[in-house]
Amino acid sequence: SICVAYLWTEITYLPFIFIENLCVSTEIFGLYTALGVFAYMIGTLTNQKLLKNKSIFSLITLGAFIMGGGLILSYCIVLTFPSSALLIKIAQFPIYIGCGFILPNSTALIIEKFKHISGTASAFMIFLQLLLSFCVISLAAIIYDETMLSINHMGVFCLFIIACMLISTKKYFTRQISS
Repeated sequence: SICVAYLWTEITYLPFIFIENLCVSTEIFGLYTALGVFAYMIGTLTNQKLLKNKSIFSLITLGAFIMGGGLILSYCIVLTFPSSALLIKIAQFPIYIGCGFILPNSTALIIEKFKHISGTASAFMIFLQLLLSFCVISLAAIIYDETMLSINHMGVFCLFIIACMLISTKKYFTRQISS
């Protein structure tokens, strides 16, 4: 849900940053967006290949680390080359790849846990994704300064929440196995 919230925040603010502030044409911005979707697809396909040998939880954790590395890279690029839209977008690739690990696996965990009410679980999960997206976009509106730094700050916030969820989920599953 937090990854979806981060992606919605990007969808909301990137056009203003790239088109208005970095003077990227609408066509080029569309190509940059398509490259982000492609990076997400790479993440989901890589995730699928790794599922044969790794647990879902370890792949979610890997996705969080990849996403964190992407946020660090994005911060460095934004601070070093603040007007290079292409470099900023390339630096975001690991963020999308990490989301490609986190989203499908977290969805699978929820559906697996609530097999008997999978439709309800799926609907509730989407409701939570949209609720969290509303909260993160609203928070981003408060700190928005027309630069990528405000979006990166929201990414760090989302990554912190993901880390907290991973820790609590790991403790929950460890307790379930030992019981």
